[in-house]
Amino acid sequence: MAYVDRAEAMEMIDGTASKFKEEVQISINSSKTYRRDTLKTDGFEEVTVVDKEFQSFSVHPKIEIVPLTSDAAIQVYANQGLKTALLNFASFCNPGGSVSRHKGRVHIAQEESVCIASTLFKSIGNEKFKEDYEYNIKHTNKGLYEDWAIYSPNIVFPNYIDKKTYRICDVITCAAPDYRESKKAKDYLTEKRISEYRNIVFNRIRFVLDILSHNHVECPI
Repeated sequence: MAYVDRAEAMEMIDGTASKFKEEVQISINSSKTYRRDTLKTDGFEEVTVVDKEFQSFSVHPKIEIVPLTSDAAIQVYANQGLKTALLNFASFCNPGGSVSRHKGRVHIAQEESVCIASTLFKSIGNEKFKEDYEYNIKHTNKGLYEDWAIYSPNIVFPNYIDKKTYRICDVITCAAPDYRESKKAKDYLTEKRISEYRNIVFNRIRFVLDILSHNHVECPI
């Protein structure tokens, strides 16, 4: 696993945010929190299940598997004239994953990499979403958590190759169930728990697809 010094990571994040202050503020102001089937009753937008709508499509989606990191894929696909959104494989409890949690060095998983390469951390790490992360910490559902996401428009991804151009892309911050945490439960190997985990994973995927549809995203990454 790759690591980077947190001071260096924050220097890159702060530098990008300083350069794109207006875009960061637009993203914070226009970001939306989504929850479904939750104990929480306010401060979020409920999304409807649109499976029937998916089934009625006459054109099937084109699926590409490419050897690119998330931020590199943004440079390619956010320039094709289609509304594009990236899925951030997020932490339920810490915006930016270890970027906001570790003091010395940051281990680079997908969320950390995306935050360092864009203005995302300044958006989801804003006070606006503090209550949401605190709620998730208190309601872990044995590591499975609830259907929850932040939809962040207008995230800036500078091109670190030419250092001149940049792309703007929406980002969905939504985490998969934490199976490692779920395994701590004594009954995690029972057929009931395995079935529950499988259903929650399926519903989490459908939740993300519903958010994509709700925001009219044409090119999800």
